Amino acid sequence: GKILRIEGLDTAQSEDLIDELTELMIQPGAEYRHRWRVGDVVIWDNRCSYHRAAGDYPPEQDRIHWRVSIKG
Repeated sequence: GKILRIEGLDTAQSEDLIDELTELMIQPGAEYRHRWRVGDVVIWDNRCSYHRAAGDYPPEQDRIHWRVSIKG
């Protein structure tokens, strides 16, 4: 993971909380999978989601990613 530590907690507390939160966010029932079709656009809120590419697309096809940040 990318979370190194939670500021304000000692190492053991930080690791315990990170483990607990990780278990909550990777529950199978909380997962969304998208079957891509030409023209699809998928939008998610990076502040509130955990995501990764499934690698279920042909490697010879380009994947185009545009990132938009909205302030406020």
